[in-house]
Amino acid sequence: MTERKRTEWQEKVYLLQNNLGIGAEEGAFCCKYFEDCDRSVGHDISKGRKGDWAYVGSQYGDASVGGKPARVFFVGMDRSFLNRKDESHFLKYWPTHDGWRSSALKPLRPNWHMFGVNRTLKHLIDDGVDAEDRCEQFALANAVFCGPLAERRKRGDEGKKDSIVSDAMKTNCRQHLQEFLLTLEPDIVIAQGAGHPRQVCLPFVSNRGERVLGRVRTEVRQGKVGSKPAWFVLTGHPAAPQYWGIWDGGGIPPELKAAVELVRDRYSS
Repeated sequence: MTERKRTEWQEKVYLLQNNLGIGAEEGAFCCKYFEDCDRSVGHDISKGRKGDWAYVGSQYGDASVGGKPARVFFVGMDRSFLNRKDESHFLKYWPTHDGWRSSALKPLRPNWHMFGVNRTLKHLIDDGVDAEDRCEQFALANAVFCGPLAERRKRGDEGKKDSIVSDAMKTNCRQHLQEFLLTLEPDIVIAQGAGHPRQVCLPFVSNRGERVLGRVRTEVRQGKVGSKPAWFVLTGHPAAPQYWGIWDGGGIPPELKAAVELVRDRYSS
């Protein structure tokens, strides 16, 4: 694989992740919390996935929202279960996961999550950006960087597998995610999940917010990342079953659309 030149923001994340010991090249994983997290899930992380690169698009910071440049950062949910040979997509030399971008361009199934990211961006950023560029204009990191082996949930769906994470993993990774926010200095943060992704963002937001009612609870709040003002959209995960029919029909959940429109209006004013 040819080494690629990192952008300014990719370089910042590359240095941060190597400093934290997460997402480092194979054999260099040394997160200070790893033993505690691995023990909390019966030492299954060592058999699953250790660490994860954040995705930082090559055009991060070039998005335009209401005519203003915007850095857009997504906080995804816990590290997903994976039992495929996808690790090759985690580039060794810079913190960009090609699989994230390419899966956002594909029609729905192979990745509901990234299709939801792409659809959200399409409504958030200004018109005139094609899909490939749009998928280079954001950053994304999961709220938990490691994933233990998955186990079947006994919900009558024998084919469904979910990653299992512990409270220790969530607590330890929360500090990492907050460092990512401080490093990437986003203007707009979209937390995709009512649980841990929302909790990661709460220290940065004010108590005042505007709730957009709908099937999926969604809130828009203003806050600060460091000393920098930022807008936060706290919503549901785009891979949740209640979204599927909406995505499949080419739409966007009404509460998420309303939240995005609200952020566009407030950010550009």
